[in-house]
Amino acid sequence: MIQELSLTEKLAESLFPAVRERRRDLERALNVDRLTGMNNRAAFEKARPSAEADPDIWFLVLDCNHFGLVNKILGHAFGDEILCVMAAEIARAASAFGSRSFRYGGDEFIVLANRRFIETLRDKIEQRVGEFEFDGFTVSISGTTGATFAEADALLQKRKAERKSDVQV
Repeated sequence: MIQELSLTEKLAESLFPAVRERRRDLERALNVDRLTGMNNRAAFEKARPSAEADPDIWFLVLDCNHFGLVNKILGHAFGDEILCVMAAEIARAASAFGSRSFRYGGDEFIVLANRRFIETLRDKIEQRVGEFEFDGFTVSISGTTGATFAEADALLQKRKAERKSDVQV
């Protein structure tokens, strides 16, 4: 959230609508991911403390599985298209549950949702995004939940490590 405006700034905004629009544009640029249009990591970091203080809000951390292969084999432009499709589905599902979604970075996303239905929301997102089949590999999304970001993220990292060891065996 941008700090409260001074009296002079409030007066400038009321007299000059362009000033108000410029401030809104700057705020949007700071908090919205340019590629996907989702809330970005900076917006998440602002929302995180109050979410962690609220026992009814849980964290859903999502990661795209095997996404690096898309960029490596099919190119970054195609990878960006896939990210935008995934982001739109995540945002749509989160919105349906009255939840906030964020692109944390790369191919990772976060949703803040009521703990009563966070597992249902995770399942919905995994179903809605589904799997993208390409030449010899599949890209999908999976998520973990927790009462804090650290908890949900640790579970996700553990799951990713398990997947890597399964592939190497």
